[in-house]
Amino acid sequence: MDNAQKAIMIGVGLFITIIVIAAVMLITGIGQDLLNSGTNQLTGISESLRTQMAEEYDGKTFTTTQLKASCYDLVNRNDASVKVELVHSYEVTGGALQKLTSGSRTITFSKSSNEEASGIVTQTLAPTNSNITAVLNNFGATHKWKSSVDYDSTDTGIITVTFTAQ
Repeated sequence: MDNAQKAIMIGVGLFITIIVIAAVMLITGIGQDLLNSGTNQLTGISESLRTQMAEEYDGKTFTTTQLKASCYDLVNRNDASVKVELVHSYEVTGGALQKLTSGSRTITFSKSSNEEASGIVTQTLAPTNSNITAVLNNFGATHKWKSSVDYDSTDTGIITVTFTAQ
């Protein structure tokens, strides 16, 4: 082979290499754009979920019967990490519900087992319908509960819906 043919072969090889590198960069760029688009959509869903939860539960008053249905729905959601807290100042004494003279009790229904409370008698239960029913059956069907919603953006994005007995 003469030098001209070798030069043409080297040129063609470089051209093919450049085309392959450009194709890889194009595919990588498209993949990155798709990833960014998916992340933006997920952020939008998260914001939408927070807004929906706030509209449904923040500052609302529920009866015990309504609260049972809400708790069942909240703890069985698959689209969010939701923790449900019931805060009350009552205890069952002799089969009757009695108001505590001081302090409060918090019962947490959470899929996470490492929840901690600060200075409050706390009980964490598995988020099952039977646990919710067992706790709420101590209260009359028309007992009033005030709700609030908190979103922890610094942790794992857990939405906490707290129902406080009135």
